[in-house]
Amino acid sequence: MVSSLHGYEFDYFPAGQTGGQPFEYLSDYTNNAQASALGNAFTAKNSRAVCSYWNPAGISEVNYTEFTVSNAVLFSQTQQNCISFAHPLNDDYVFGFSSLQLISGNALKTDSVGDSRGYTFNETQTASFITFSRKLNSKTYIGINFKVVSQAIDTVFGQGQSVDFGVIRNNTEETSYGLTVQNMVPITIGPDTAGINLKTGIENKFIKDRLNAFLDVSILNINKGTQSNLIRWGLGVEYKIIKQLWIRAGINSREVSAGLGINADKMDFDYSASFHPIDMVHRFSVSYRFGYTPTGQELLLKKKTEELYKRQASFLDERNQREESLKAEREKLKFEEWINIKLMLARENYEDGNYSAANQLLQELLQKDPDNVSAKELENEIEKKGQINYAAQKYLEAMDLYKQNRFDEAQDAVKKIIIVDKNHKGANILAYLIKAQLLLKEQKYLEAKNVLMELLGIDSSNSEALTLLKRIQAVIDIMGPAQQ
Repeated sequence: MVSSLHGYEFDYFPAGQTGGQPFEYLSDYTNNAQASALGNAFTAKNSRAVCSYWNPAGISEVNYTEFTVSNAVLFSQTQQNCISFAHPLNDDYVFGFSSLQLISGNALKTDSVGDSRGYTFNETQTASFITFSRKLNSKTYIGINFKVVSQAIDTVFGQGQSVDFGVIRNNTEETSYGLTVQNMVPITIGPDTAGINLKTGIENKFIKDRLNAFLDVSILNINKGTQSNLIRWGLGVEYKIIKQLWIRAGINSREVSAGLGINADKMDFDYSASFHPIDMVHRFSVSYRFGYTPTGQELLLKKKTEELYKRQASFLDERNQREESLKAEREKLKFEEWINIKLMLARENYEDGNYSAANQLLQELLQKDPDNVSAKELENEIEKKGQINYAAQKYLEAMDLYKQNRFDEAQDAVKKIIIVDKNHKGANILAYLIKAQLLLKEQKYLEAKNVLMELLGIDSSNSEALTLLKRIQAVIDIMGPAQQ
């Protein structure tokens, strides 16, 4: 398949194409494998730390702290490295930082007649973005990038600054539009100038959380007159085939691409392959999230509460005719709101590690609503955490007893750990050591030796086992075969 793509002549590559525009990596490349797989059509995308590269408003819906690292090996040993970070300051404002670095392969330094100067050099281009975004209302988001761009070739260094401004509008639940003005102050370093770019994009969710499509159209150098304008476009589609696995495909004015993504609660892994006329490019991205993330259940409860408030307003309009019914509905709403608050506080305490406080809140909730599924699920999670903490504490106790040569008591402690967590590695290793020590007390040296050999098959570098084995072997050598 790859070889056939390399041999295929795509008609969307213009004749007489050059090596590109100055600082084109700031607008027409990508800093993320997901976007690369989608044809680099990300101007209308929101809720990812990497989105500020295309549109500074694209981090407005980030409701957790996210960190992303990306890497791509391009042609002739050129590398592209990217990091992106986003952190919500409150419900309306999000702060972000991104850094994109393009490093060429090494070239031999020569003088004017082509003789070697004895060393190699490369070119490094770096762009760093500081991003602020704001949620204006439930449908409109804005953002701004302050960016510093630098270029270093051997001992020559240059730097420039600029600003990007972007808007994202959620027209409906399915469709979002994005608009970005890049390089509002044109960037000039030496003879090279990056002009003002206008980027537009659309995202459509054909099947929510299942099938998404993206389209971007950009005009580069709009401040340089129509003769210098360049049009770039990109199109991408992604589809979730199972719970956490996405497949993606895209095409743009330079290449076709494909990729996949694996999404977990706290971490994402994305990969893309771009089939460029020169070579195939592989990109990898890893994203990590931490902090409070609303769960699907919490969003469902929030939606249900909003629906109940609407019902309450409707009943208030008819209170003269339905006073008794309205009173009952108010009590029901108050109870469900109390349930929601208790569950939210319990989850916040759980996320902060305050398991005792979280469990107390859940017990209060379950006394009044014993069939609450979310509360029972969280209670089970807390119980599992408690077992893990118990096992860790008991393991320290067992180790202390072992060091005091109180092997019988240490053995009892290890058994309790294994009842809670049969795969506890430390406890299982300690069980072998205790068994060997008890056999030594009974002068069963060969049996003790066999136990330790079995342990070393599991943990070959265990220093305690190696020390005991040397002692046992010394005793066996002194006693001789007849007394073993």
